[in-house]
Amino acid sequence: MQKASIPHLAPIDGLRAVAVLSVMLYHLNGALLPGGFLGVDIFFVIPGFVVSGALPPSGITGIRQLLGLFYARRATRILPALYVCLLVSSLLSMLFIPYSWLSAINERTGLAAVLGYSNFVLAHAEGNYFAPRAEYNMFTHTWSLGVEEQFYALFPWLFLPWLTGWRALSAGLFAAALVLSVALAYHAAGTDRIAGFYLIFSRFGELALGVLAFKLSSRPGFIATGRPAAFASLACAAVLAYAFATTAADRTPYPASLLPCGATALLLALVRAGTESRVLRSGLTSRPVVYIGRISYSLYLWHWPVYVLFRRTGGLE
Repeated sequence: MQKASIPHLAPIDGLRAVAVLSVMLYHLNGALLPGGFLGVDIFFVIPGFVVSGALPPSGITGIRQLLGLFYARRATRILPALYVCLLVSSLLSMLFIPYSWLSAINERTGLAAVLGYSNFVLAHAEGNYFAPRAEYNMFTHTWSLGVEEQFYALFPWLFLPWLTGWRALSAGLFAAALVLSVALAYHAAGTDRIAGFYLIFSRFGELALGVLAFKLSSRPGFIATGRPAAFASLACAAVLAYAFATTAADRTPYPASLLPCGATALLLALVRAGTESRVLRSGLTSRPVVYIGRISYSLYLWHWPVYVLFRRTGGLE
């Protein structure tokens, strides 16, 4: 098996832990962490970075070879755990949740999640992600997985030039996609914020930002050393902490997600260079934090159905 561009980096597991814990805490009680939903935005930046570094730096000569390698890895990573969660959640729904008008959208969302487009179903349903109705849908959280899977449909085509010697072209394609995505998010903020929240068009830029962070940190001239780099990493952590504590739900993904996503991308580049603050690195690489990061996908999959089941039965309190 060909080696990836970058080895496994423990601080990235730490960032995953921060993201998933913030989301879980927000879903438990939004007052505990008002901007905790931004953990999903962090999750979007991280895969863009990680999948770029998971591909071998050489040896791929064509799109068919890249597609086979890339989708085999993505499918084994995402789909088995997702399908088990969907199956168990569906069984629990049938056992404990009476069928009603509210359950109809739940059923459509679950079926769409199997094929990776539940975000489109939710974008055209009544109410948004922050509405009470969404809190009783066992499959609401799968919207983010739909966005990620749709990003993966385009990623190999934009990344192939990077692997075949046309690095500037690949970086330019992702940069153009980032700018277009931000423009669409800006437009959606004034016309259809629900669609802007759920759909790939306004979210693509967050994943592309992770790809560009990988490309930036791959440049021989990338300067990320000494005290300035350590200070920059602490500044990124401060931005994330401030955003978690203060961000209002009605400002996402534009403009609320811009600074947190930018801070996450820069922090990932510094982590790859190994020049983040020692204090920050110590926190992100502690054994409990790394463990949570490594099971973050499972935690994200299962926490929401558990919360919904409690809301539907004995109460989340």
